[in-house]
Amino acid sequence: MTALTLRRLSDLRSCMERDPRTSALSNAEEALRQNPEVSAMFEATEKLREDYLRLRLENGNDDERTIAALSAFHQAKLKLDELPVAAEYSRCFSAVNSTLREIDAILFGEFRSNISCGRKHD
Repeated sequence: MTALTLRRLSDLRSCMERDPRTSALSNAEEALRQNPEVSAMFEATEKLREDYLRLRLENGNDDERTIAALSAFHQAKLKLDELPVAAEYSRCFSAVNSTLREIDAILFGEFRSNISCGRKHD
């Protein structure tokens, strides 16, 4: 990489670090980590996800126990996602992610062509 490219990448990183959306995401992430209710619900949700995956492996997708485990996991995940602190994190994450996708498209969009078929891939 040239010195100019490295400097521009460093400038881009600095801009992203100063962006209020990035700060808001960092604050929302910290609030999630510090919330004992979120931690407990996350652990319970992960246990339900693991149970579902185990049952799916053992019994397949159409088994009644697998279907019930998937439903229990989805319900727990929905309750977790509906917590105000989790909803705020999701909102902040979406804002930053949208910006990063735009930057990615600008910087790398022209390189996404697959030479073997000539189509663009996202």
